[in-house]
Order: sequence, then C-alpha cells, then structure tokens
Amino acid sequence: MGFQDTKYYPMVLVPEEIVSVLENGIYDEDVVIPEPIMEERPNRPWRPLETVSKSMKEFQWLSVIGFPFMVLGVGLWTIPYALSVFIGLMVIVGWIDDFGYQWDQFVYWEVIVILPLWLIISLVLTFLGTDWVKTKHYKEPKPNDELKAEQKEYEKRKGEYERKCVEIRVRNEQKMKDFEASYADKLYWAKVSKFEEIVAPEVSTVDSSDHVKRGTSEAYFEKFLRKEFDDCIKINQVTEDQVFYPDFVYVCPDSGIHIDIEIDEPYTLKKGKPIHYIGCGDEDRNDYFIRNNWCVVRFTEEQVLQEPDECTNLLKELVNELVFDTDENRGQVYVSINSTYRQKRWKKKKAKKWAKKNYREEDLLEAGLI
Repeated sequence: MGFQDTKYYPMVLVPEEIVSVLENGIYDEDVVIPEPIMEERPNRPWRPLETVSKSMKEFQWLSVIGFPFMVLGVGLWTIPYALSVFIGLMVIVGWIDDFGYQWDQFVYWEVIVILPLWLIISLVLTFLGTDWVKTKHYKEPKPNDELKAEQKEYEKRKGEYERKCVEIRVRNEQKMKDFEASYADKLYWAKVSKFEEIVAPEVSTVDSSDHVKRGTSEAYFEKFLRKEFDDCIKINQVTEDQVFYPDFVYVCPDSGIHIDIEIDEPYTLKKGKPIHYIGCGDEDRNDYFIRNNWCVVRFTEEQVLQEPDECTNLLKELVNELVFDTDENRGQVYVSINSTYRQKRWKKKKAKKWAKKNYREEDLLEAGLI
C-alpha cells in the first residue's frame, strides 16, 4: 500500500508506520489481554494443640555461687591497683628507698604481671555472677474439656473453609471459561485499540478565526465530498500550531485518522502567479503532515472539475483501506488511482505558460463556475 508517488496527481501519501501496520497487521504479542483476577483461597484453620506452653523462673546456682567471686574479683582488681598507686607515690616521694628494697622490681611484677592477671581473673568471676535468674520453657497437656471445645470449633471452621474453597474453585473455573470464550473478541478489539493508537495524529486542527479565501473549485468539490462523507469533512481549519490551513480535512469517526485533502492550481487567477509547482514548498508541507501522522491526498483543479466523482471515489477507497482488518479492500486505491485521469506535476515555467493561455479559466468556464 505504499502510495508515495509525488510525480503525478492524484498524489496519495501515507505515513510509513500506518502502511506497515496495514500491510503486516498487528501481532497477538503486540497487545495485552488482561486475564481475569482469580479469587484466592482463605487461610486454612489451625488444628488445636494438645499441649500448652508454659514457663517459669529458676535461680542459677552457678550465679549464686559466683556472686562472692564477683565481690572477690572486684576486690582483687581494686586492692592491687590501690596498692600500686600507693607504692608509686612512695617511690616518687623517696620514702621507699630508706628500707633498701628494690622497689623497681616490685613495681615491674606488680604492674606488668600480677595486676593484669588479677584483672582477668576478676572479670571472669564477675561474669559468672551476672546471670542470676533464667527462664525455663516447658509444655503440659491441655485439660480435656478445653481440648474438646477447641476441637469442635476447629471442625466447624474446617467445614466452612472446605465449602468456601469449593465455591471459589467453581467461580474461578467459570471466569476462565468466560475468558476463553470471549478471548477472540477481546483480542480483536485490543488490536483495534492498538491500531487507533498507531494512526492517531500527532497534531490536530482547530477552527480558524482568520478569513481564508477559498477557491471557486474548492466550493464546487465540497458538494461532492459532503455527499459522500457528510460531517467527516471539515473546512476553515488550521493546525493547532497555526502553521498550515488545509483545504479540506477528513477525520475518521472510528479510528481518528486525519487526511489532508488539497486542490492544487497551477497559478492564481488574479495575477497569474505560478503556484504548486515543483520546488514551491509543497514538499515541506507534505512532510509536515506525514511527520505528524496524517495522510495527504492532492488533486489538481482540473481533476476535481472534470472527474469529481472519480476523485471522491478514490478518497472513499482510501478511507476504506485505512480501516483495521479490512483485507477485502486492499489494493482498491491502486485501481482508483489508475482509473482517474493522471496529471504530471508541473514546473514553474509550465505554470507561467498556462497562465498566458488562460488554462484554468477554460476549465472553470466549462464547469460553469465563471
């Protein structure tokens, strides 16, 4: 469906992405069909325990015995430390030397060896005396009356649980059956929705507040368009960004596809100025609409005046082909293009020559428009 020939009129331009989806279709993996949300089973009731957990506090005899050791450890740490400080002060003052004792050796054994050893022993003994009471856990059988009551309640809750599980399973199976039965239909409409996303225009049009002068042939051709497409044809429109004023805009009521319909004249009637010739800027205009996901159809004034029905039929076939999943219409636009009088695009020099010969005026006069 690649109608991209810009050398001849009628000129039909379709964005490549739309051409691709129409030729290749939309694959199943390109769309997402949400599966039904299944109900979850309730929590299974707990079977009653035949025993009950209890606990009690117990004295730790090792800790009780270790308490005196803790006191002793504190003493072992405190007494030599105080003695060492006292002896150190004696040495500093000089009182100890009078007894003739080698106090340097005493300080060495006291501070370097004995004191650290006593410190370690005292810390161990202190640790032994910290855990006085320990909690002991044990189990004992429940009373028969209490156990029987819990067992009865458990059987009741178990029956409710099994009944609910059956009901939920039945409902879930029915949901899945309904989903599978309607899957093909859901898949089709999901693809239609995906197609509408692909063909949606990037820019739309609004009613123009400017007074746009319309050509005589435009008013003539509008009657044929209205007869075939009715309100789908819009006039006096401007793109949202205020860039271009299409002659006609076709908006598909189903898919939202936009088609820019143009009637190209070779020159202006008033001054004979060449227009719509090769290189005049129409190429940029076409690129703008194609880039914004529009289709573009361009006729010459001569075509719409001499063959208005054929031109309308070409648009009709194009619209039918731009509908999702209509394989029977594929290729009809080729037939319509070939059955319509084809006209080669003109150069500026050619347009000037036609202006001198009143080429347009003859067609308008023949159509009874002037």
